[in-house]
Amino acid sequence: FRAAPARKADIALKHAERAKALKPDLDCVRTALARALVRRAVEAGKAHSEARISLLERALAEQDDPKTWYRLGRARREAKDLAGAADAFEKCGDDARAKFWAACCRGDPSEDAPIEHLEALYDGYAGRYDAHLSDALRSQAPALVAESVRGAKARKALDCGCGTGLSGRALFDAEACLQLEGVDLSEAMCEKARATGLYEDVAKGELCPCTGVPISHMKHPNDRNVRRAD
Repeated sequence: FRAAPARKADIALKHAERAKALKPDLDCVRTALARALVRRAVEAGKAHSEARISLLERALAEQDDPKTWYRLGRARREAKDLAGAADAFEKCGDDARAKFWAACCRGDPSEDAPIEHLEALYDGYAGRYDAHLSDALRSQAPALVAESVRGAKARKALDCGCGTGLSGRALFDAEACLQLEGVDLSEAMCEKARATGLYEDVAKGELCPCTGVPISHMKHPNDRNVRRAD
């Protein structure tokens, strides 16, 4: 089944190349060839990074397109060509994701990851998050967080960046709080946390603007609220 799309991409590319040979100056022909090259690059996948990069570079020679520059940036980054990746990302115009990746590739920490990028990243991660942290990474973070506030018995605690709710059970077992709420950027993560039944409420959003996160509390070290930040 995987071979079928690749064959179709090959056929489309051959037709586009024949059209280019016959009418090399027609804009519609160059556009069709660029699209066929990008399609073939997508089918090549990560396993064939050099071929993928070459196809995308050929596509850009036919048509200057920000989306293709972004694909090329990703392909070069995956091939460990960070300077080349940064060059490609910087040709993507005002794309916030591209600006972030360009800065990362150049070792510049000044650009924050766009919120939409983080949401999409963790939405896609939610289904395997628990297994990856617990089994693959053997993360001790939930236990360490709970141990740091053991016996606090706060009336209400806020789990900041609660993810799928891994810390919820640990906080209750440590008698850190009597009631727990959560907030996370990813709706898919929030759904997992709600499903645990441990949280009174789980809100999707950024921490500071989220209802129920009074920043003024940070000025009062004796406040009996427990909060965590990943």
